[in-house]
Amino acid sequence: RVRGAVIIKSPMHFIWILMATAKNVAHSPFLPVLSKIGLGSAESPDGVAMAEAVEAALRNGIFLVDTAQNYGSEAAIGRGIDAAAGGTRQSDAIVLAKVDLASASAECPAARMRRQVHRTRSNLGFLDGSGGGRPLDIAALHWPICLDVPEGEEAAAAVRKRAWRALESLVDEGCVRSLGVSNFDEKMLDEVLAYARIPPVVNEIEFSPACLQTELVRKCAARNVAAVGYSPYGNCWLSKYYPAFVPWGRTNLLGHDAVLEIAGELRCTAAQVLLAWSLRHGVIPIPKSTRA
Repeated sequence: RVRGAVIIKSPMHFIWILMATAKNVAHSPFLPVLSKIGLGSAESPDGVAMAEAVEAALRNGIFLVDTAQNYGSEAAIGRGIDAAAGGTRQSDAIVLAKVDLASASAECPAARMRRQVHRTRSNLGFLDGSGGGRPLDIAALHWPICLDVPEGEEAAAAVRKRAWRALESLVDEGCVRSLGVSNFDEKMLDEVLAYARIPPVVNEIEFSPACLQTELVRKCAARNVAAVGYSPYGNCWLSKYYPAFVPWGRTNLLGHDAVLEIAGELRCTAAQVLLAWSLRHGVIPIPKSTRA
């Protein structure tokens, strides 16, 4: 097909054209070299399949792998990295691991960050016998709120700052390479940037045609923060468990008439259309897959 001056020869040619012409993500001296597509791992109950998916992704040039302790996927991701690297775990994989906040009365924010980072590195198989080993590539605050009890904004902001200082110390110690945030709006992003000695390099947010946060993506880029987009196919887990917070509902865009029409016209899959859509908006999509 002809799209302007570009001749689209095949579905994969279409995807490569969009990847090559996708908007550049923000760059920072602290930012590792990210692939333009990553792999998500939320709600992946089959550890064997998850490990195989990670290995296949790494062998095919997809190096960014997203996880969190409450996903239960860290050990499987470590096995996948190990398999792709021939048993060394020193592959080109970039693991974006999220840590969460709790009220200061429940646990010291600094101790909580250290505990979670240590456990994640252990689950991934990154620690050696002496407590050293491979650092965590990106440690990101999963949510800007304390998950144990509702906190006022002032108290939550204080916890965020103490947690960030602790994460910066972990970078200094060589336990973590880079830092990030997740689900932060512009105001909260600016809050962290105002006091950060080591700024966040990514902001992981929901992004799809069903959740079009283009203004936030633009604000991230202006601040040298790369936008990583979860739920690129529209199936946001939050809409499953907390529907009151997601007014657009649990929308499966893979079966949407408009997406299927475009896929049919271009002779590619609905998933390829949606991934290309995120790329063209300057977002790094992280679809989940347990099929190698």
